[in-house]
Amino acid sequence: MTMAIVSFLLTGMAELVLRSVQAKTTADEHFQRTGLLASKLENFKALPYESGDLQAGEYQEEIGDDSPQTSALAEWRIEDRGLNSKRIDLRITLEKRPDRSLRAVLLVSGFLGF
Repeated sequence: MTMAIVSFLLTGMAELVLRSVQAKTTADEHFQRTGLLASKLENFKALPYESGDLQAGEYQEEIGDDSPQTSALAEWRIEDRGLNSKRIDLRITLEKRPDRSLRAVLLVSGFLGF
């Protein structure tokens, strides 16, 4: 009887450990995507409004270091939105998890300087 109770408790503990490892992996991937996205947004914000890198169009770039753990694809579209205004749609996808991506929008104003 004691062995049955111990086996039942160990099975429950094993499932708890497995789910916590999965949750940590998911959180780590989200943290990586968020860091890469923030870095790319900061790069855009540092550019002057008239920069050639802010011309309307669709772009993509592989970012991160050479390890597959941090390699990611950055895709962005820049649109002119009228007088001294641009919209940048940015999406980051980790190479190891192409089914999940993180997306942000940055509005840039020539009048305000950001």
